Amino acid sequence: MTMKEIAEIAGVSVATVSKLLNNKPNRISAETRERVLKVVQEYHYTPNSIAKGLKIKRTNTLGFVLPDIRNPYFSEIGKGIQDELAKHNYGVLFCNTDNDMKKEESALYMLDTKMVDGVIMTQSRSAEYLKNSNLGHIPMVFVDRVPSMFEGIGTVHINEKKEFYKSTSYLLEHDCKRIAYISAKPLLSNERLAGYEEALAKYQIPFDSDLIYLGEYDVETGNKGIENIFSDCANVDGVVCGNDLIAIGVLNWFNENNIKVPSEVKVIGFDDIYISSYLNPKLTTIAQPAYQMGAQAVKMLLNHINNEAPLEKVELECTLVIRDTV
Repeated sequence: MTMKEIAEIAGVSVATVSKLLNNKPNRISAETRERVLKVVQEYHYTPNSIAKGLKIKRTNTLGFVLPDIRNPYFSEIGKGIQDELAKHNYGVLFCNTDNDMKKEESALYMLDTKMVDGVIMTQSRSAEYLKNSNLGHIPMVFVDRVPSMFEGIGTVHINEKKEFYKSTSYLLEHDCKRIAYISAKPLLSNERLAGYEEALAKYQIPFDSDLIYLGEYDVETGNKGIENIFSDCANVDGVVCGNDLIAIGVLNWFNENNIKVPSEVKVIGFDDIYISSYLNPKLTTIAQPAYQMGAQAVKMLLNHINNEAPLEKVELECTLVIRDTV
């Protein structure tokens, strides 16, 4: 059913139907309005959002490009995005890339062809693709980490260096002297490792590269990392983890090897995913405001799209959540 067909059945012009369906019933009699709406209801008319989007160059849809949808941290960001968009009658297309550059480039191309009004994404593995593509017409907001090489984009982020300084310092303040660092390989600058090193320097603890393991933000990295480190440095008494999934892998390895946490070694995570408070022992961690990041990114993008407000750089604060592993 099209507006033209509705107009023919109701005996009115297409313009009249269009005005009524777009809530602009100026100078249309109540009788005509009732007749048209009766036809709309009888034939279950649904507006063609794609055709409307082509006409007004707006689809009321955003894209969210994320590296690992299995990671509850990114799921929480996605929930913040979706909940905020629902308040404004917007939808979202989720694009999971599995940390693969080609998949990320393909996702960005797809979102462009779908005419999304804006894109929210985590730190990009496709820097050259973004710089050399024609995606500059799509407003973007990055969440989680700050891509310093891009201009004209918004960011919603935390101060990673400060937060990892905080987590490492917390272990040092609880009598740890040999602290391992297990995280992911950085895409750009490694602010997380820099925060760890700065805390060691402040407490006059020498940096030891044998205590560093870099992999991915997953459980396997925690398992492999702590096994490798303990094979060389059995006197480790603390572990700073790049995220909670890594910390889960570390705790699992300690449990399998009968190493007591926190009496023999202390562990601190990062993110505060929902499962962290259900582990045994419950994980001490730094809570990122993931939900707020998603919601804030949406607010920024919609304010830019609807009101031409500039895209900004917003820094949010994290919280130390003290549980049982320290």
